[in-house]
Amino acid sequence: MPHDQLFKQLLEAFFFDFLKLFVPDIAAGVDPDSISFESTEAFTDIPEGELRTADLVARVRTLDGAPELILLHTEVERKRGPNFGDRMWEYNVLLQLREKLPVLSVAVQLRPGTPGLSLETYRRALFGVTYRYLEYWQVGLCDLEVSAYIEATSALAAALCALMRPGARERGMLKFRLAQRIAAGALDEARTFLLLNIVETYLDLNEAEQATYESLLATKGGAEVAMLELTWADRKVLEGREQGVLEGREQGQVEGQRAVLRRVALARFGTVPEQLEQHIASAQGKAVESLLDRLLQARDVDELLATI
Repeated sequence: MPHDQLFKQLLEAFFFDFLKLFVPDIAAGVDPDSISFESTEAFTDIPEGELRTADLVARVRTLDGAPELILLHTEVERKRGPNFGDRMWEYNVLLQLREKLPVLSVAVQLRPGTPGLSLETYRRALFGVTYRYLEYWQVGLCDLEVSAYIEATSALAAALCALMRPGARERGMLKFRLAQRIAAGALDEARTFLLLNIVETYLDLNEAEQATYESLLATKGGAEVAMLELTWADRKVLEGREQGVLEGREQGQVEGQRAVLRRVALARFGTVPEQLEQHIASAQGKAVESLLDRLLQARDVDELLATI
């Protein structure tokens, strides 16, 4: 899925949480029950003008007692082009003209090289004079420090830590901690999936880090995270089926679940006995979950084999 679409879904589901995390002064003035999402299409010159589509436009009501509405325009960028400021200004103005409302703009950057959190100014020089055209908030996720957000109460913060600077944290341990936070969030399945998908997409582990992560999955405290991973894999299978992706992907996801079982067995017992391998090779659906439970609960290989 393209980065902008992935984040559009995430921000629609957690928009007020996003405001509280990164622009709390704005969040403090917004009625969270008033948030709704608008059409993102605007034109430079009607009716033949070039189409412009913003990533996300939210209509909100303020809490200051006034009936005024504002539009919060959020733009997600993986690679910042040379005309980014032009585009932010253009979207902002077009939305104001279309809706006859004030517009606040926020840019979410998925690339390093920003100040982290900043109020940016877009300027233009005309006849030797520089004019301020627009101020907009910028959230540079890759330039923020995990330490500032990992203990935040919002489960959204845990997911977005996957893009931030980990500092001295070992990345395998970090991924496990983030997945724990998401699992403990008591959210519905759809919102949990959105958060875990961010972690799985943006926190890539090398071989050593993956080994650390799998060893933590195999601990007693890792059972909930391991089940969450399997649920995520199942959801990806369903996604593939609904969207009609390449033939064989579903079987590939089942094999991925079986690979998780083998890694957990190796992390816990140092071996995958032939009897266990036979059960893993045929496991699918609920049988995968049942076998994972036994892998995590058994004290040793002999006890495990006695239960299957």
